[in-house]
Amino acid sequence: MANPKLGQIVDSAREIFPDTNQRLITNGNISYDRIKAESAIDEIMLSCDGARQQSYGQYRVGGSIKKIFDFMRAVPRMKGGRRQHVIWKYILFEFNDSDQEILEAQAIAESLGIDSLVFVFTQTKYKSGRYTLRNSGSLPIVWGGARVKATPMHFQAAGHLIPVTSSGWPSQARDVLCMIDGVGTNGIGRLRLHGWAISNKSALERVRIIHNGAVVGTTLLAVDRPDVRKAHSAYARSTNPGFDMEWNVEGLSRGTHEFCVELLGADGGTIASFSREYLMVLGA
Repeated sequence: MANPKLGQIVDSAREIFPDTNQRLITNGNISYDRIKAESAIDEIMLSCDGARQQSYGQYRVGGSIKKIFDFMRAVPRMKGGRRQHVIWKYILFEFNDSDQEILEAQAIAESLGIDSLVFVFTQTKYKSGRYTLRNSGSLPIVWGGARVKATPMHFQAAGHLIPVTSSGWPSQARDVLCMIDGVGTNGIGRLRLHGWAISNKSALERVRIIHNGAVVGTTLLAVDRPDVRKAHSAYARSTNPGFDMEWNVEGLSRGTHEFCVELLGADGGTIASFSREYLMVLGA
């Protein structure tokens, strides 16, 4: 953002590659107005490791947390007819991992109206000892826009599940289309499933995931998928059709696993459900 021609770069890229997603990653210690672009930046990720100046400043030495929050607040959600998504990246360290501060960060993120808050596990010095990828399910997540993520080193022992059959996907039921994009393990007891669901009539809100007949949890349909919306423009009712969920698993065996995605409305009722079998080919 120190480049005075950043706005021109953004606009030129949009003109040459109009459908390409653009992402800006910044420490947010500069005014949003410095961008000076007519075109939207699809994802604006701000690195802010803490909800309080005291803890934030221990890693981001000399930085101002107030400037970051001002930046988040200043980003227009629409620009040039395109959505700008604001993402708060929060690396978990031993000095910012108290339950109180984690909950405070979620409250701030919701009040600022940003799209997501990502708590990141790291392997670097001063990493959190209270929360790791192994016990990430116990992180006090209370806001639908919050999620967890890890650095690539965590996934060296990762495994993958492949669909038993590749036909009949995406699946359709009534006025709903749904697809599971992928299922995989991280090698240390976490399983991730992600995909999308859209409807041109029903108001979809949440996804319930069932693994081998057991409910593992629910998540919001809150991930923007411009590729899905473009490919299925008739389903304009769904603005954020993507979902992404992780959960703890023990002793994941080789062989066939069944995953069911139940799509829920605002009242919690099931609108449609889709099942698919996957084969565990790597991992324990």
